[in-house]
This record gives sequence, C-alpha cells and structure tokens, in this order.
Amino acid sequence: MTPPPAEDWASDRRGLGFPPPRTSVSGAEDSASARSAGLGDPSTAPQAPVPEAPAPLGPIRIIGFGMGPQHLTPEAAAALTASDYVIAARKSGDDALLAIRQAVAAPFGLEVVEVRDPERDRADPADYPGAVKTWHEARIAAYADVLRVRGGSAAFLVWGDPSLYDSVVRIVTALASALGVEFEVVPGISAPQLLAARHRIVLHPVGGPVHITTGRHLADAVASGQTNIVIMLLSKVELTGLEEWQVWWGANLGTPTEELVAGKVAEVEPAIQAARVRAKDAAGWVMDLALLRAPASGGNGANIPAGPSPQTEESESSAHESSVLGGRKLSPRRGKAQSSAGESSVLGGGADPGRRP
Repeated sequence: MTPPPAEDWASDRRGLGFPPPRTSVSGAEDSASARSAGLGDPSTAPQAPVPEAPAPLGPIRIIGFGMGPQHLTPEAAAALTASDYVIAARKSGDDALLAIRQAVAAPFGLEVVEVRDPERDRADPADYPGAVKTWHEARIAAYADVLRVRGGSAAFLVWGDPSLYDSVVRIVTALASALGVEFEVVPGISAPQLLAARHRIVLHPVGGPVHITTGRHLADAVASGQTNIVIMLLSKVELTGLEEWQVWWGANLGTPTEELVAGKVAEVEPAIQAARVRAKDAAGWVMDLALLRAPASGGNGANIPAGPSPQTEESESSAHESSVLGGRKLSPRRGKAQSSAGESSVLGGGADPGRRP
C-alpha cells in the first residue's frame, strides 16, 4: 500500500474511514492561556461533557502502540476497548505527535483528554536525574487532577514499547499508588524491533549480546568495551571516532517520513545527517536511533572522545522514505533494491538502529 503523504496523520485518518478524534482539554476554561498555547478559544470549541458525578476510578492501562495505528496488537485493541478515555500530554500548541495518538484512539470512539505538559529543564542540567524527577512529579499531579474529576478507566498510549526509555510506567506506578487503583501494561512493537525488520537484520551477532543505551552514554559504552550498541533518544547523531564501525540508522520509523541509512560510518555519516534533516523538515519533528557494531577484525576500532555527548531524554519520537543499504538503495516498505554506488552495509546477522517514542 502506498504510504500517505507526509502530513498530519489526522487528515490521513479521515481517508481510512476513521471517525474524527474526540478531544477535550484539561484546564481549558482559561481562554487566554489556551489561546496562547495554540489550542483555540475553549469558549467556542466543542467540549465533551464531564460527568457531574464521576464514575469510580477503574484500572489505568498503559498501552504500547508501536509507531502508529498500523502496529496496534489485538491485545492493545482489547485494552483500548475496555477503557473509557485516553489521557495524553500536549507538549506544545502544535503537537504533531498528539495527532498520532488521536489516530490510535479514534477507531475505538475514545476521547483524548489533553493535559498540558509541565515545563522541564531541557538544557542539559547539572542534576539531570533531579530535573527529570521534578518533571515527573509535576506530571503525576496534573494527571491525578484529571483522573479525580473524570473517574473511569483511563488509558495512556505509549510510543513503541513501554519498557524502553519511556517514563510512563514510573509515572503511572506513582499515580496508581496515590489514587489507590490498579494498573496494567500492554506491550507494543519497539523501535529497535521495527528497525531490525526494516534493515532485515538481527540485533546481535551469533550468540553475542546487544547493549541498549542512550546517545548521551555512547562514549561510556564504547569505553567499557561494548562492541554492539543500540543508541536511542538522540538529540543529534555524533559518531566521531567510530569511523570504522558499521551503523544501521533510522528515523521516524513507521510513519510517512521514515528514513533509513546503513553502512560503514565513515562512508554514510553525511547521508545520515542529510536524512535526519529531511525527516525533521517533512514531519516537524524527528525521533531516531541507531545500531553500531565494531569491526569484526578484533578490538573495537574506536577512537571516540571520553565523556558523554550532550543529549536529551525524551522518548517520543519516529518518519521519511529513503534508505541506503548494502551498496543499494532500498525502499523501506517494499524491499526493492536498486543499484547505487558508494554506500556499504553489513546485512548478515546484524542489528538495527533503535529509538523511543
């Protein structure tokens, strides 16, 4: 099937016959702040009624949805069917990622209740764990307010799989404890899984391990002797010192703006940088990941500077269509190879780039 154009997934949803999203905004009674956030004027926007007497709080469901509606599993679909609404953070006035959650919820007739995401320090703070902890506490308080007012059983939709570099399980654990309710987790297709499939490889050498970490800790992983590394949560792609390594990289996986590149780092790093720019220009955001593998000749062949490169920790991200594989250009969706000089990749028993909405 030909993928939809690189536009808002909400418009594509209509073409698939899905109902329009049901969306309400928590705290939207403040018209001025809502307008300044780009949410329109709540006094004129239709709002779903909130029951005067909220239903008893039911179990909270954390549902992994892969990289979009097309990756929803039967178990995830059953969990959505059993839920009363979806709760989601709006990170900005124009949150393109929120539209994909709406596309997931719409076929189930579920309202998406938006909660404005609390501000956080993203400038590589000295106390990074402390900054994240403060941000999580603010999120827990905001979600608790909504759940107490609305009651019922809420669902949180998580990019990829909730077990990989996502804060929702930690947040909902605290939230459920504070509210005295149960919660459950439904797995989803992860970014590393999807990228391995796109590149038609395995995440590790025969009988070998795969080390999953963040771009922030790549230098530490290499210094500790790791030779087969999946890096996620990239704010940029910095591969200095790894020129002899093989890389399998991908961005905005599973979306109309997906990009894939693979080969020897020294030969394909410019292609990765260009593809990353294309993905961000096309989608308005970029979420990317990579698998890096040391040369097979022994040693790790690395000459990487010590110390982590500055990265950010936000999980959500996936998106444009071109890839470079094994001296060929490969359509990521159809697997049709075309001859192309100057690129190289290792395809047997390899690994794939990792990322995580």
